[in-house]
Amino acid sequence: MFTMNDDDFFKLWKEQVGITYTSYPEKVFLDINNMKRIIDIRHRFSQGEKQFLCYDFRNVTGMNKEARDYSGIYGNEYFHACAVLVNSRAQLYMFNIYAILKKPKTPFKAFLNKEEAVSWLKKMQRQLLSNSDK
Repeated sequence: MFTMNDDDFFKLWKEQVGITYTSYPEKVFLDINNMKRIIDIRHRFSQGEKQFLCYDFRNVTGMNKEARDYSGIYGNEYFHACAVLVNSRAQLYMFNIYAILKKPKTPFKAFLNKEEAVSWLKKMQRQLLSNSDK
């Protein structure tokens, strides 16, 4: 397992080829400064290679508009797809509506279950491989 940690604020690692995992060990509110730091860490971690991201959002207590806007512009770089783990059906609905309305540059979907999120990312990997064979 390859791990990159800036500090205890944000964890980033790979367990499987091509899938990057992130989590917040403690509850956190994401403001613009936190978001810039997170995206910088992810960009350094990716080393310019696109990844499939399993983003554990369950310890995030909220995010301000400035952080959301910044993430929408810079947060999709170096990713083929992003699966977000959330705590509730309300969050699931909110994230999936966001994906419909904002149309992120990369496929984006929220899940309540890590296994389902990883399964979806693996499906996205297979689709990418099959498209590159054509």
